Amino acid sequence: MLRFARSSVFALMALGMVGCGNSPVPADGAASPAEPAVEAADVSAAVASDFPRGFVPEFSYRIRSKANDTVEGVEYKRLVVEFKGADVASIDKAVEAGLVKIGYRRYKTLNQENGAIVGDYGKDGHRITATTTPKSESMSLFDPEAKGTVYFVWRP
Repeated sequence: MLRFARSSVFALMALGMVGCGNSPVPADGAASPAEPAVEAADVSAAVASDFPRGFVPEFSYRIRSKANDTVEGVEYKRLVVEFKGADVASIDKAVEAGLVKIGYRRYKTLNQENGAIVGDYGKDGHRITATTTPKSESMSLFDPEAKGTVYFVWRP
């Protein structure tokens, strides 16, 4: 019963966010230059709720998808962003630098045959996996200028 109640609360929260429609974060993840500084603080708060706690991306991105999952009773968050303006290696380094700023350290790196870079990070028993993948013929992206995706998975 508790699991059902928790799922219902998350479903209602998701419906509320969809119903609001006017998100303070533009689709490309950057604030409009015409907005006052007060709005920028609101954007940071919104960004913080999408990414792992404390992580602020230092690259141009657009949120592709986000989800909360429960696997065998364990909650996970998933976030996929499209990036543009840089290559996979540069974005991987930017992700690493951002996670290091909030106390994580990289403990494993895998280079995939498709050019993707998988980084595993840890801090006080918490883990984050960030997979940076280059654009390919088989990848359908929302933004035609996007160079690839970053797929984050973590426990809240």
